[in-house]
Amino acid sequence: MNFQEIDVKKKRLDQAHPLPVYSVTSLLNHVLIDRAYNLNAIEGNTLSISEKKSGIRRNDCRWKNDA
Repeated sequence: MNFQEIDVKKKRLDQAHPLPVYSVTSLLNHVLIDRAYNLNAIEGNTLSISEKKSGIRRNDCRWKNDA
């Protein structure tokens, strides 16, 4: 991907502002799950991305129920 393609995508994103709450939530979840997966992979963890998502979602649901 070159800088011109990035600029085009950035302009499209800017035109969509403000983003719907569900879009922001989805993007945030995606970034957090990818970051957790990559950090664990660097440390040698062999979980797949779907296993990591499942674990994060279970912990998230448990945390919400404890509150």
